[in-house]
Amino acid sequence: KATVSVLNCDKEQTLPHTMLSYVMATMLAVGVAAQDRPVVRFYGEAMCPGCAAAARSLVPNLLLKEGVAAAMDFEYVGYGNARKVGGKIVCQHGEAECMGNVAEACVKNATGAEAVRYMPFVVCLEDGAAITDGHVRECAAATGLDAGDISACVTDGRGAGLIEKEAEKTAAAGRMPYVPYFTFN
Repeated sequence: KATVSVLNCDKEQTLPHTMLSYVMATMLAVGVAAQDRPVVRFYGEAMCPGCAAAARSLVPNLLLKEGVAAAMDFEYVGYGNARKVGGKIVCQHGEAECMGNVAEACVKNATGAEAVRYMPFVVCLEDGAAITDGHVRECAAATGLDAGDISACVTDGRGAGLIEKEAEKTAAAGRMPYVPYFTFN
């Protein structure tokens, strides 16, 4: 298992799409050479400038390119540096980040975990606007999803169960120095 850290969430940075494309192409080549579909995981969190830059670069410049998504198992895991304190999830960037992480988990679930369907929502949500119910609804509608269902998922208990799964996946990945963080088989 290999890991690649390309940005630090604590700093406002941009990542040229050519660099991220190179990293992802290398991951794909390793998988092809091994005769396996590479498993690529992008660990991130809402309201993280580095995660937003990576998603904005990754989605249009690589993930949505013809044949790329079919050549790998890609998953965005939106939990990042959140932690449980007294049974409650506390997010690095506050309650709005927690809401964003839950919304992303709801969208991932609603799309059957198809990255080409849920990652455009992640990019929209991370456009720099405040994460509110209105923004969640806007991004859901803009990406062809049922805005009412996504909004309800965030608050009706479904989202709480889904974010727990994201927390488990993040914990299973081991210590990450920061997000965004990529792993591949």
